[in-house]
Amino acid sequence: MFQKAKSVWAEDTTVNQYLNFHQLFETEKDGSLRLHIRCHSNYVVWVNGRMIGFGQYPDYEEYKVADCLEIPAAVLRRGGNILAVLAYCQFEDSSTYRKETPSLIFELKEGNRVLAASGEDTLVREEYSYRSGKREMITGQLGFTFCYDSRKQDDWQKSLSPSGFRKARVLSVPGPYYPRPIKKLELKERCPAILIAAGNFLCKNREQTAAQRIYTAFLQTQSFQPTKLGDKIISLSAAEADGVYVMIDLQKERAGCLELDIAVEEDCLIDVGYGEHLDDLRVRSFVGGRHFGCSYYAAKGNNHFIHYLTRLAGRYLQIHFYISHLTVQYIGLRETGYPLRLKKQPKGLDALEQKIYETGVETLRLCMHEHYEDCPWREQALYAMDSRTQMLAGYGAFGEYAFPKASLRLLGLGIRSDGLLELCAPARVPVVIPVFSLMWVISLQEYVTQCGDTAFGKKWLPTARIIMETFCQHMKNGLVSLFSGEGYWNFYEWSDGLDGTAALSGKETDCLVNLFYAYAIQRYQILSEILGIYEERQQIQNRYDLLKQKINRTFWDEKQKGYRVSDEDSRCPELVQALAVISGIGSPHRSKLIAGLANRSFSPHATLSSKIFTYEALLTEPSVYPLIRSEIKDIWGKMLFAGATSFWETEKGADDFDNAGSLCHGWSAVPVYVYWQLLNNE
Repeated sequence: MFQKAKSVWAEDTTVNQYLNFHQLFETEKDGSLRLHIRCHSNYVVWVNGRMIGFGQYPDYEEYKVADCLEIPAAVLRRGGNILAVLAYCQFEDSSTYRKETPSLIFELKEGNRVLAASGEDTLVREEYSYRSGKREMITGQLGFTFCYDSRKQDDWQKSLSPSGFRKARVLSVPGPYYPRPIKKLELKERCPAILIAAGNFLCKNREQTAAQRIYTAFLQTQSFQPTKLGDKIISLSAAEADGVYVMIDLQKERAGCLELDIAVEEDCLIDVGYGEHLDDLRVRSFVGGRHFGCSYYAAKGNNHFIHYLTRLAGRYLQIHFYISHLTVQYIGLRETGYPLRLKKQPKGLDALEQKIYETGVETLRLCMHEHYEDCPWREQALYAMDSRTQMLAGYGAFGEYAFPKASLRLLGLGIRSDGLLELCAPARVPVVIPVFSLMWVISLQEYVTQCGDTAFGKKWLPTARIIMETFCQHMKNGLVSLFSGEGYWNFYEWSDGLDGTAALSGKETDCLVNLFYAYAIQRYQILSEILGIYEERQQIQNRYDLLKQKINRTFWDEKQKGYRVSDEDSRCPELVQALAVISGIGSPHRSKLIAGLANRSFSPHATLSSKIFTYEALLTEPSVYPLIRSEIKDIWGKMLFAGATSFWETEKGADDFDNAGSLCHGWSAVPVYVYWQLLNNE
């Protein structure tokens, strides 16, 4: 991929570092050029001052991914041209980022001829406008907030000899480099942004973070006619206050790049808060130590700014301007999203079901960027459990296979020395959920079955085998033991006793870890047979048969007509019974389990995170299809009637998780999958 390019960086590396790279090149032809580029962790590219592309695909040190950007002929000029790159490095582990050696590599080609390549001729400097160094974290998943100072910006992207640059440090960073496995994200037009409130504010503490200042400020709201920004210029003034604030409604959940287009009469600070929720006409910008905010220092005059490096999400923006008067053209987001083609809706949906389906598809879309995301606002993290539901729904909605393939690879590359996958990918975090590794095995089988990609299946079968053997070695007295010790979280779903806290009581095993293992054995066997690998067939079958006998002897409760969680927990949750059906372990009691699941007689009921398993079980029995449709209308219809534009993390919505419940969560798109299965089978 790279013929002459060498990796480069600055002499010094800091946490949360922004760097400018600058290189000149010449061309005498009129055609377009190709730029291959890879940056750790993110980049924006300009040619002759025109923004060409942004966004590094997340990768690993051992699996580096490079983008290929087209530079249109219209941007180029004969003779001298300027290639400028803003490079960003987080350099601190989070759930969406894996700390590795920071580097940038690029190569500009005209056909097969290299016009420019990173190396000894590349210049670098610290970015003047973005503030590097340690800052508050948005969340533990998303990394740092940002601060941009437009008073310090210059025209380095357009200048042939900008100030402050020096020779970049050339690094020895081995390849190989792989091409981006999925399409680049699209940068769309400005989102509709409605000004719904404006007034004056008093800041309680200037030493707080931007998110805190917004959330704690005293607001004096003025009556204001809702106005669509961009249609006309709006002038705002403050009297006897610290400044002016505005509240922006993006009309629905959005994800994209922050954009400001304003004019100020003097230099001033601007705080931006964003989120999915409003509390008494105030954005929840500071929630449980999370900082959903950023700062921008405006220079006197016109200010136009787009932040390409951090994707924001939510429905509302609250902006505080520390100035007495300003003019607003636009404040909002430029949406970014993965290019998707929708398949036709399944036939036979009534009006409410159609709306549920459409909202489910929108939920999926908002949680698909560089990989599957659990939610676009709070985390943007790739989990094996969450993404499995998203994959199943997406096969029906989009017929998309490149995207799940890439996410499966990212997760698989996170195999640890203990035979389990990292909690998120690509990441290095101190905790792991064991059964999520089993869900990756199941998702791998489903992907191969869906699209027939046996080559990918064969490549990753060894990783699946490592995971399966890890659980096998964890067996004691015929049952899988719970993973104990620091760093293991025996989580199943967000309900009392099943969220991992019960494992701290010292119990050795439970029914759920064994049912997940049995389900994975079943799917691993199917995958092996699809791939034509039969050597393990009898061994796998024997393992499954013995486990089935042991689970039924240990956990079946004839009085309750269901499987208990454990000896210490005699409840028969919905999730346990659903897994018993779909894993085949509960086949001796199938009719009783189906009846209980259909009537919702098992308690606690499955949460939205695990409802996929309930519906998998019920879809095996056509007689209960009407009950499935009725329940979906009840649960997901309530969200719609409450004003949802995407489906929530839990049925409690924004008030869950100490007021940090997300209102757009990929696992809640399960009705999309169910409707395709129902209407294909009816």
